[in-house]
Amino acid sequence: MQKNKMKPGNLSIAVIAVIGIIILSGCIGEKEPAPTQPQTPEQPTPAPDEPEVKELSTAEIVEKTKTAIDGTNTYEFESKDTITTGGTPQEETISGKVDRINKKKYCIDSYFEEALEEDVKTENYVTGGIKYTYAAQVAWIKSETEWADEDILIDAKNLLNSASSHELSEVDGKDAYLFILTPDKSIFQENFIVLSIINEGDVDEMIDNAKSAEVKMWISKETFLPLKIYGTVDTKLKGESMKVELVTEFKNYNKPQDIQLPKEAESAEDVTKDEVIENPEEVVKAMDAIESVTSYKAVMEKKVTGPSAGEETYEIECDRVNKKLINTNKWAEEGEDVSLTFYTIDDTTYVQEPVSEMWLKYETTWGEEDFLDVIKNLLKTTEVEVTKENNDFIFDVKTNEDIFGTDFGEIAQDAGDPETTVDELILNAKDVVVKIRVSKDTFLPVKQTMSVESKQYGSKMTISKEMIFREYDEPVTITLPADAEDAIDFDEL
Repeated sequence: MQKNKMKPGNLSIAVIAVIGIIILSGCIGEKEPAPTQPQTPEQPTPAPDEPEVKELSTAEIVEKTKTAIDGTNTYEFESKDTITTGGTPQEETISGKVDRINKKKYCIDSYFEEALEEDVKTENYVTGGIKYTYAAQVAWIKSETEWADEDILIDAKNLLNSASSHELSEVDGKDAYLFILTPDKSIFQENFIVLSIINEGDVDEMIDNAKSAEVKMWISKETFLPLKIYGTVDTKLKGESMKVELVTEFKNYNKPQDIQLPKEAESAEDVTKDEVIENPEEVVKAMDAIESVTSYKAVMEKKVTGPSAGEETYEIECDRVNKKLINTNKWAEEGEDVSLTFYTIDDTTYVQEPVSEMWLKYETTWGEEDFLDVIKNLLKTTEVEVTKENNDFIFDVKTNEDIFGTDFGEIAQDAGDPETTVDELILNAKDVVVKIRVSKDTFLPVKQTMSVESKQYGSKMTISKEMIFREYDEPVTITLPADAEDAIDFDEL
């Protein structure tokens, strides 16, 4: 992240008292009653004041909901997507069940196909990181998938990061907290992609024209689990207005779910096999070696020329076993040395804003923060040419400008000028070079160099990065500062 992104009561006592009275009554029954003084009439005991119920804050509800989601093992859902074009709505319904413990999912999609004048249904099973799909008159197919893309509760949890207020509500006869959220329009990207394919249009056009994105989420007051989510966004494709509406309802939390892949699906055709890169043996060994690394340190030098010229240094320490990473970013600003230290713990990054000294946090993905994981995934999905040089292998990675997407985004953000857009930088990108020097002895990365040329404001600009890896599998101690534990969520600012 760049410097300016800082993104049961008294029951037992009563029972004991009653038992005591019974016992005492039995004892007294065996003796002559003792003389007693005249008693004055009993005065009624005033009723105790009702304890004041404290209303939960938005932050407390969000935290309780996230905790409840994390503790959920299974659930069922029903969704309805409605896309309205030219006043004509088209609906798709999806119902399914999810086993989060075993990372299994089953769902059935249904929509009306006008050409066939009938409903078309598609079954999907997810297990072992593979999605199996079956449609009528079509053979079983399978493809790789990421669990984060399949578990709807993960999306629900992430949506809550934009929650700033709530109100009391009711949905389907149940008391609920209602959040009205303003999410990033990318939440509708999957719908945009499908629409662009069907209509032979440009998904970027739909994303650029997206507006009025809104999500409503109802959270149970009893369980703090999502009951219903409604989302809507307006956009355009080929100049024609479109409205996308999504409704998802959740039920049967933590009920037993038996999801079994049909036997006939075991012979499904792998539609991703053509995308698998058959890289040289050295690359496979490097990926295996990276997988076994427990910790490392690294230093990266980054240099940008052109209108946004500047130099930065990144000092990294990583504990891969416990998913902890420190990244200290240093640069010069107005003649003074400046630095920011980012702490990543699992999927959350913390940073202290230098002026106010306020700690901020934002959600991230561990696989995108761990530099070795990034390299491993790059080698897995990209063609690599291997040559030998002295005691090392040189991996020439045949990738494209997308690998610099984050860098381009940071440059555009730093410029603070609408003329500088990511699209301009990507469109003009050329001469992409990514090389990784790998030790012949350990098959671990020694150095990675990357460079690209593009244009900003019509002028030439370049990005070059060099990262040196060292101290593999040496002890690394990473401790989050105590003050950071009360960090404010960046999305709440």
